[in-house]
Amino acid sequence: MTRGLVALALALMFLASPVSQPLADFTYPQLPEQGSDPSDWIMSGWRAKATAKGDLNKDKREDVALILEREKPVDHVRGCGANRDGSAAPPRILVLLLAQADGGYRLSAADTDIVLRSDEGGIFGDPLEMLLIERGSVLLRHYGGSAWRWVQTYRFRNQDGGWFLIGYTDGTNHNISRLSTMYDYNPLTGKMEITATDEKGRPGCYACLPGEKCPATKRCDKGEKRAKREVTWVKTKRRPLISLEDAYCRQLADRILPIAPRW
Repeated sequence: MTRGLVALALALMFLASPVSQPLADFTYPQLPEQGSDPSDWIMSGWRAKATAKGDLNKDKREDVALILEREKPVDHVRGCGANRDGSAAPPRILVLLLAQADGGYRLSAADTDIVLRSDEGGIFGDPLEMLLIERGSVLLRHYGGSAWRWVQTYRFRNQDGGWFLIGYTDGTNHNISRLSTMYDYNPLTGKMEITATDEKGRPGCYACLPGEKCPATKRCDKGEKRAKREVTWVKTKRRPLISLEDAYCRQLADRILPIAPRW
């Protein structure tokens, strides 16, 4: 199975859904702008699936990140544009709360797309692996797959009046062979660390940068080139930061990493 087919399989798995067409929109609850406690954002019929605490804006107060999950499954739309599909799993919401001087909290952001649903992790089941606040940013990690396993990690920070993606990792590895590829991208600097190994543990193939001509070879698919060492550093042109609201759609379209399209 080529890496291109693996990437396509991952995309199709995210979009796979038991929901019949046409899809109906689901109405998410109205979240309060202010509250005295994080529990004020846990609406009736919802629960806190994950909670993280830490300082998100350098004011030395303990802010809170919540992942809310509806207690009961419901058919709802997932995806964007041509990638719109649906899920029958319970919807989820990422909620970011900033602590206030009076001891209360203020809603800073809420996103209904970025957290994968419990049915989007392949044979591993729920792909939600970690929610963490560290170094003034929110870290969200998903993991799933089957024989081919995948991992995605998003790092968001509050700056310039919004929440933006300042770090992203995207990787796959085979459960039996030693084939693996990991892209660790820093949008702030444009630098990207690429770790690639083949089935024998040697430096493997990785995606070319946009504009590079990479024909197929005996060892690499078209659009890939073979690494000279296990870890490769590349410097790419800095691009406008991706907002929290746009990150899920950009991921579905394979448009977060500064590499040539993989499918």
